[in-house]
Amino acid sequence: MNPPQYLLPTVLALLLLHVPCIRAADWPQWRGPNRDGVVRGVQAPAKWPKTLREEWKVTVGESVSCPVVVGDRVYAFTRQKDDESVLCLDAASGEQKWRSEPYPAPYHWWPGEGNFSKGPRSTPTVAGGRVYTAGVSGVISCLETGTRKVLWRKQSKEPPPYGGPASPLVADGLCVVHVGCNSKDDGLTAFDAATGEQKWRVADGSRPGAGSPILAELAGEKQLVLFTSWNLRGVSPATGKTLWALKLDGSEKNSTPLLYKDLIIFADYKDRLRAIRLEKGEKGLTPKDVWQAHGAAPYMSTPVLDGDLLFGASVRGGRLLLLPRRSDRQDSLGEQRGLPFRLRVGRQRRGRLAIPNRAGPALRGPAERPGVRADRGLPVRQPADLGPPRLPRGPHPDPE
Repeated sequence: MNPPQYLLPTVLALLLLHVPCIRAADWPQWRGPNRDGVVRGVQAPAKWPKTLREEWKVTVGESVSCPVVVGDRVYAFTRQKDDESVLCLDAASGEQKWRSEPYPAPYHWWPGEGNFSKGPRSTPTVAGGRVYTAGVSGVISCLETGTRKVLWRKQSKEPPPYGGPASPLVADGLCVVHVGCNSKDDGLTAFDAATGEQKWRVADGSRPGAGSPILAELAGEKQLVLFTSWNLRGVSPATGKTLWALKLDGSEKNSTPLLYKDLIIFADYKDRLRAIRLEKGEKGLTPKDVWQAHGAAPYMSTPVLDGDLLFGASVRGGRLLLLPRRSDRQDSLGEQRGLPFRLRVGRQRRGRLAIPNRAGPALRGPAERPGVRADRGLPVRQPADLGPPRLPRGPHPDPE
């Protein structure tokens, strides 16, 4: 079976509105600065234009990775023929500033992939004047953004399953990524972000999850929250010690965990959204169930939060749902295929949501009850469908 075309983007395009707007902050990694899908510093226009204007278009190669933006530069991680490389473009004009030296990236499809794209699945991370990538064959690279010089590069013993979709997390002087598959020589690894020196590795035989890790402070402990093939777990970024773990039975863990106050919201393979809270006791941290949604199964889509409303795309017919606070009651607000779901997890606030929709134009509407109203559908090219939902947050204050 041929893969859908929207999974094989060959161009990177910039579309601008014919309306004044505030310049957004950098988008340096998967789901933005805080890995939460929230765009800060942007005010949505009072009136949407009928169309978007294409400013430039550049052929970049094959990729399922998202481009990232830092300052006036766009970085794209792509595949051309059998090689992977990073492309750096001027954000205003699309002019190529540099392309890194390509390296071989052999890839053989895993069971169930068919002839899906062989392009990179992991989104680059830009931090401290460096760009970090994780390729489909297990090559972890760190390049200098100003010169494209390779500062360090590592190769896993085994290739990661399904191309290693999880994106590197860079924080506290470390680059953390689950290297390889389930070899005793591979595992969740922290490299020195500047030198590539290995600081720790958790080689317990687990495979990496497809969802990317996040950094959080919960129950008094700074920790990485991430999926493996076995569980959802919290790991100390300083030592690699597992602080807690929650066994999961699904075969895939495709979404990125999400934080809401002291809750971790997540979903196992095609399962309903769940929320847990960590409790600290004599034996350390223990995850405790708080709630589980009915019907909202995001599968490969990671939801976004607007105050106390949770938005996402469901694998179960695109149901639009509402979950009141401190209750497992659910109100179905709509069941039309292609609509997002919406969960209430606390008090609500007004905001706007941008949703790529491969079945038609993008939906943009106010995030408020009683429903999601589309301000305007704006036609975009199919590769835009690859982007996760992003929530423009304007000058109004963030929720506490």
